[in-house]
Amino acid sequence: MASGSRAHLPRTLLIDDLDALGAEVADTEQRATWLEAAGTRVTWMAVAPAVTPETSGNGSPGHGSVVPWERRAEFLRARLDEARWHRVVLASAAPGRGGLTRLLPRDAVWWPTGIAPAAGAASFREALRGVLRAGPALAPLGSPEPVDTPAALAWSAAENRAGRGAGFPLWDGDLLLLPEGLRGAAARPILAAFARLAEDWSGIDLVAWSHPALEVDENARAHGVDTRLHAVGPPRRSAEWSWWTQAAGAVLTGTSRCSSGLLLRALASGCPLLWVAPAGPAAELARWMADRGIAQCVSSDASAIAVAITRMLERVPEIEASIRAGRALAARQDPAELIVRLGARLGLEPRRRSAAA
Repeated sequence: MASGSRAHLPRTLLIDDLDALGAEVADTEQRATWLEAAGTRVTWMAVAPAVTPETSGNGSPGHGSVVPWERRAEFLRARLDEARWHRVVLASAAPGRGGLTRLLPRDAVWWPTGIAPAAGAASFREALRGVLRAGPALAPLGSPEPVDTPAALAWSAAENRAGRGAGFPLWDGDLLLLPEGLRGAAARPILAAFARLAEDWSGIDLVAWSHPALEVDENARAHGVDTRLHAVGPPRRSAEWSWWTQAAGAVLTGTSRCSSGLLLRALASGCPLLWVAPAGPAAELARWMADRGIAQCVSSDASAIAVAITRMLERVPEIEASIRAGRALAARQDPAELIVRLGARLGLEPRRRSAAA
């Protein structure tokens, strides 16, 4: 389709919830690119927990803006009123619910972009209040093709690293990554497991993508490993790739919202993954990965976790096989196929390039 006829394309409003580990406005821009290729004009709005220079964006097809969470309602209402939209799409790791859902029209569609933690042990009254605040759940894009691929991964594509450098080493030595940090009950057996193998693996440090916390420091000190635990904060995308390629492995619990792009980048980089007692959507994804030899999955037991970490550090044949399987999975998440499936689910016709192209 020639560029001059772009004005006749249907209009899509893309709302992207960036409240997930590894999510950036660059992901919103990429989704806008895919939607445009599927045959629609895109206006996007990325809702970020906090707007910083790193979330300002670099431009994308269509036009868009990054807004802070506390001003989401006023910006979203303005966007909804400015045009007649063919489709409103909410991209989010949360399962079609959340603080954005109640602001959207009922025929809006949920684009799964990751996994969210299971609800805590709230009372019935608290759970009901949460559902009422969130509004009705949005319908998802639909069953992915092939059906075997979990929706958390099927509606994302591996980022193309063509032209990227290998990146500078970010750490002087060997390390295990803790992308979700070490706060909360789910992380305690992980720290206990590391303490068990710390003496035999004296050259390994723990690097957490979280900010320092007194609770974590005290727990690490009690286990005698406080000097080997380092909280470096969430990395920018360029640094994230270097962390993945340098790490001996990464430990996940599924207690944080996690973007599918982050998982695909870990797999594409060849970083072994270990899931520890995941629950809810994370448990389904972890089991799927474990059944196919892509990742390890163990219970919340310090001994079992220590054995699994040791296997990663020793790079036993099963771990080497999981690295190959993970890279193969990331390679299968092809943007061209995703564009076709997006168009089909949203009732769009793919754009054709002009003869000059």
